[in-house]
Amino acid sequence: YGVGDPEYAGRSDVDPIEEVCAQLLYTERRMKELQRKLGSDRFWIIEYEDFCRAPYAVAERVADEILRVPIDRAAVRAAAPPLQSTNTIKLTPAERAHAEATLARLAERYARRDG
Repeated sequence: YGVGDPEYAGRSDVDPIEEVCAQLLYTERRMKELQRKLGSDRFWIIEYEDFCRAPYAVAERVADEILRVPIDRAAVRAAAPPLQSTNTIKLTPAERAHAEATLARLAERYARRDG
């Protein structure tokens, strides 16, 4: 899922948790880079849980702010009801500790490197 960190592409010797942590940090770095390039006013950051609670809100916002067209809000809400959030921790406590330590280590490394 998603775009992996190119530094890890094609490597089979990498710990899977480290690879996922690197992917997460790479995605965040790219997002910030694109926001700087294009302007932060051209981005909507929508939290996963908020989207699950009200997916119709995105369609309504697109209609209002981008397309500037009227829509049948009741029809949109009926077509895009709330979703079940699956954002749950599935790691063991040891895996979670390893992931948190890896995220901290990689974030520090990238901060030193990218300056």
